[in-house]
Amino acid sequence: MLVRTLAVCCLALLIPLLLGAQVHSSSVRGTVRLGGSQARSPRLRLVLREVSSGTPIATTTADSSGNFAFHGVPFGSYDLEVVEGKSVPIVARIAVSSAVPVWIELDTLRSYTAQPIAVESPPWQEPSSSRQTTTHWFFGEQDRMLLPTPMGQRTIEAVLMNTPGVVPDEDGRLHIRGESAQLHYVLDGIPITGNMTRVYSSLFNAATARSIDVLTGGIGAEYNADGIVTITTKSGLGQPLAVHGAASVGSYASREAMVEALGQLGSNVGLYLGGTAMHTDRFLDPISSGPITHDDANAQSILAKLTIVPNQRLEIAALGMVNATSYAIPNQHPTSTQDQRHQLDDDMLGLRATAQLDTAAVASVALYTRRAHAELTSSRLLTLDSTQYARAIMDNEKFFIGSRRQYRTYGVQAQYTQTAS
Repeated sequence: MLVRTLAVCCLALLIPLLLGAQVHSSSVRGTVRLGGSQARSPRLRLVLREVSSGTPIATTTADSSGNFAFHGVPFGSYDLEVVEGKSVPIVARIAVSSAVPVWIELDTLRSYTAQPIAVESPPWQEPSSSRQTTTHWFFGEQDRMLLPTPMGQRTIEAVLMNTPGVVPDEDGRLHIRGESAQLHYVLDGIPITGNMTRVYSSLFNAATARSIDVLTGGIGAEYNADGIVTITTKSGLGQPLAVHGAASVGSYASREAMVEALGQLGSNVGLYLGGTAMHTDRFLDPISSGPITHDDANAQSILAKLTIVPNQRLEIAALGMVNATSYAIPNQHPTSTQDQRHQLDDDMLGLRATAQLDTAAVASVALYTRRAHAELTSSRLLTLDSTQYARAIMDNEKFFIGSRRQYRTYGVQAQYTQTAS
């Protein structure tokens, strides 16, 4: 009989600056000017669309003075649309490239519409730079809904598989640019150092993301990775209080439910809470010439985010995430009693404060911790003693494996950004 037992416990203190994790979002603020000193501001709706995909990533409404703000906007180029009724009288192109908030003043609707407009330039294209060696693939919420995926829990895999250069290997992992490549996840500026694939970790719940941006090619050495997945989660700021839910059923006894609540509380607090639960009898789905048995899985995920903006110069965000996945190791023998299962649990807490020091400088400080725990059992046993050998032989076809892994990271991140005047 072959007995393999592995127990690993790792405690690490990481400095995220060495990993290259940075704030990958900022805010966009501005004013829609009034048509005259006595004119009252219309209740205008503003939509922010990512340029390359045309995906709307955020919507807000200007206040009675014409002021508006978008928070947690990922780096990129956007079209800012001012919507009045069914018309879009103003479209402004902006670029978010640093943590320093973008300020924009839009022309008044009356003076803007009263003047003739002549379009003379060709369609705008993203300017290229000899210093920019990376490429990025942006996925908004509408983009993710159109991707083919067997279950919502696996949407993050569909996002990566629809990114050029990403390929799966025989072990269920996803790679960019070669077998040795390793994806590096950054969640709201917080690095996740684990392998975020089905085999080794709970999958990230893409339904809680406002946007997912995949960076590939020519990434700086400070990132210690060949591909970066930057995720910006949803925020309740600028949104009316609402609750959404969805459920689905499918083949292989697959069923899934999702619920989320979000909205703005008062004038400066945004709340988001989202969770999913799923079950399927076909999870790892290995390549096989015959029928696969014992391939079921259960997974749950909860993410909560609280954002407080006391004033225009300070923003505080707290993030918490809990995931749990339990799946069976597949086999092909229809009468086998082998029961090897993998239990994966992880949780993360993060707190970030961002302060605008002046019009061209921003300072940010973040604290975070993440714990990941995995346990692999055979017939619900982690280890063997002499009295259990007979059971192991009978239940596990002369093969027993048990392992326990635990990994915890702590991080402190300080960042200062100043743009050239």
